[in-house]
Amino acid sequence: MPGKNYTRTMKKEVTNQWHELLPCMEIEENMSLMNILGPIVVGILLEIGSNKNMYYPTLYIHNLANNIGFVSTSLNITDNFNYVTTVSKPDKYMKIAEVLKNKAIVPIEGDIHINELLDRLKEAYSNLYHSDKICIIETVLYLAGWSGNESIIKESVVFANEKIKQLSTLTEEDKDKVFSKIFEEIKEPEKIRKTVEEQIIELKLDKLPRRSILL
Repeated sequence: MPGKNYTRTMKKEVTNQWHELLPCMEIEENMSLMNILGPIVVGILLEIGSNKNMYYPTLYIHNLANNIGFVSTSLNITDNFNYVTTVSKPDKYMKIAEVLKNKAIVPIEGDIHINELLDRLKEAYSNLYHSDKICIIETVLYLAGWSGNESIIKESVVFANEKIKQLSTLTEEDKDKVFSKIFEEIKEPEKIRKTVEEQIIELKLDKLPRRSILL
């Protein structure tokens, strides 16, 4: 039996458990924890299922440089949709958290050099579904632009152009709509950094822990 439905009090207890397990993150709201790595929000969503008696831990990223006005759960990763109920073994959520940490493309905690982060994103590309591939290309480009490093920007543009050609499900018109704006934006690193800081304020994320991308 899956157990009784999660109440507001139970959700708060669950959220605190995850916060104790992952102090590198901060509680954004019940069943949601986040931190910020450079221009990227790294979050864990403890998503309640439709039957209200289980939750699915999901790791995701959101790119603050892509000014869309809300936090999206892009590049989301689960432990094969493994879930937790009120009658699960007490350490089940800990085991799922460990799986998510190990599967993470963008690490959950600690600082990271930009070259390592870009390598991780590029290496993950071939194993992802179509929408996540688009997210990888966008994130690589925005990270490069945010860094302001000319050689990194050039390398990322080469990577992006190569992968964009392979996106057979997008028409040339769609590709232009999706990526031409980004190619222009990454020419102005200061503007990208300003957008990131403005988004942090607008989305009320300024209390979250911030980690560094080493340049």
